[in-house]
Amino acid sequence: MFEKRHRITLLFNANKAYDRQVVEGVGEYLQASQLEWDIFIEEDFRARIENIKEWLGDGVIADYD
Repeated sequence: MFEKRHRITLLFNANKAYDRQVVEGVGEYLQASQLEWDIFIEEDFRARIENIKEWLGDGVIADYD
């Protein structure tokens, strides 16, 4: 049976310790659960926020602080 791969984008500032911990936690979750997600990481998402409207993903995990 074919299972759909979920497309998730992570919008974080890698210069912030909290954001790096969240990204690390997502990675640990994926390993522990053995889920297969396609992960997209946008480093400078504030400059390209309009592109998110055209993105055909399943979810967004973000920190806008």
